[in-house]
Amino acid sequence: KNKDDVTGVTFYKSGFTDPHYYNTNKSSIYIASKNKIHTLRIRISYTDENWIFFDNAYLSYEGNTAEIKFDDYKEKHTDVLGGGRGVAEWIDVKVLDSTSLYYLRKFSESSSAKIRLQGKSFSKDRFLTRNEKKGFIEILNGLEALKNKK
Repeated sequence: KNKDDVTGVTFYKSGFTDPHYYNTNKSSIYIASKNKIHTLRIRISYTDENWIFFDNAYLSYEGNTAEIKFDDYKEKHTDVLGGGRGVAEWIDVKVLDSTSLYYLRKFSESSSAKIRLQGKSFSKDRFLTRNEKKGFIEILNGLEALKNKK
């Protein structure tokens, strides 16, 4: 839990996935909370020697696929890493509805949870690590607790 005293937003992040630097291959979810409004967000980052220039991001488990919608201009970021360390691409977007929450729970509990970042010419698939899945579950449980708090 970390409160931004300028904006008044409290962030809840999992120790299994935080810190989540943009120059890593990682996926995490976190909660941004203000005035008892709790917003779940998902962050997906990619780094390598080559660009994907991804236009689409997908979560998949056991044949169930969900697309993560994002605005290329507002929510997608790219960077060339210094010292010849390659490139980074990442998104940080709001999770929109309760169907998504149910999907994220099933996704994080699955042994086959993977992410695909897809561009016009290239794509990259990656299975979630044990800690990423634990982080998803911890934050989903935290969101449920916050919503049930009186």
